Amino acid sequence: MAFGNWRIGVDIQEDVIRAVAVSRRRGAWCLQRWWRLPVDGENEGEKLSVALNGWHRQLPLGYCLCLGFPTRRTLQREIPAPPPELSELQYSHYVASATGRQLQMAEQTLCLDFRPVPGEPRFAVTAARASDVDRLVASMRQARLRLTAIAPEACALFSFLPFIHDSDDACLVCRTATEWLWVRHARWGSLPCQEVPDCVTLCQRLSVTARHLICCSPGELTNDEVREFDPWRVLSRLQPPLPEQGECYAIALGLALARLPQ
Repeated sequence: MAFGNWRIGVDIQEDVIRAVAVSRRRGAWCLQRWWRLPVDGENEGEKLSVALNGWHRQLPLGYCLCLGFPTRRTLQREIPAPPPELSELQYSHYVASATGRQLQMAEQTLCLDFRPVPGEPRFAVTAARASDVDRLVASMRQARLRLTAIAPEACALFSFLPFIHDSDDACLVCRTATEWLWVRHARWGSLPCQEVPDCVTLCQRLSVTARHLICCSPGELTNDEVREFDPWRVLSRLQPPLPEQGECYAIALGLALARLPQ
């Protein structure tokens, strides 16, 4: 396939991979395709390679692919901002060293992403074990896929905030098979489903009221004050048929729409 310049989001769950491809046309987002790929097997790397085998043949030559990383396997920390006179390389060394000390882990065993905290002399750091990231990258390479970026699954929800009224005070949540993913302001995270039996508990854990909750998973929160959000509405053009249980594709769609490094 030699046409198009697709942006593809890939959401890997325990028993299924969901992917969504979009493109930008005349200033609007358009759906190109979606996929549901069953995952079988025990070994994580092997079962991903099997599930993705041959999938690259369905993609155009031009695409950017953003892969979701399990939020539960990430750690978030804040560290003092480095001195401004440091070079970019020295910045990276400083962040790696400071984060490693906080986590009591060797810095070479970590993959890190960091950004300044607006208005404060601190950096927000996201850390993951390098071995976990390397396994995912190896699976993508074995499946002959070009990986553009990896992002925590929860961060996919940031893509939808510009489309939500009063998003400054909103907490956007999405339920997967095992977790509640959430974003609010510049913060994000996940909560195990077994720890959140109802809307009251979810509000307590996130320190929000029900009227500030916006849910991508219809019917999951039985509270009249909770607003629901359909992720597919951010697209101007849809290619039917859409998938059944379309809300399950929220993370893949958010990853496809995410801002990627140039």
